Amino acid sequence: MEQYDAILCPIEIDVALPHGNVNDVDKHMNWAHMSAYNLTGWPTAAIRVGTANGTLPVGLQVVGQPWKEDVVLALALQIEKISGGFKPPDLQELAK
Repeated sequence: MEQYDAILCPIEIDVALPHGNVNDVDKHMNWAHMSAYNLTGWPTAAIRVGTANGTLPVGLQVVGQPWKEDVVLALALQIEKISGGFKPPDLQELAK
């Protein structure tokens, strides 16, 4: 990591779980990408960069070196601008 300012990686190994499925034990491995950085205390930012299956968010995680929150937030802002910014989910679609 000494040669890099940040790591870009998925937040999960799959798209977000539908509401109510968070207690599915088999799905907890989805969080492996974020757990490693949370345990080390490295700063991260999560950005929604797309949508799958019509409503489920697809995220990207920006990970920085310790004490480099400024780099993480600046990069996250640029990625969010490039990806079109935050788009709320279609609540009518979610209600189906």
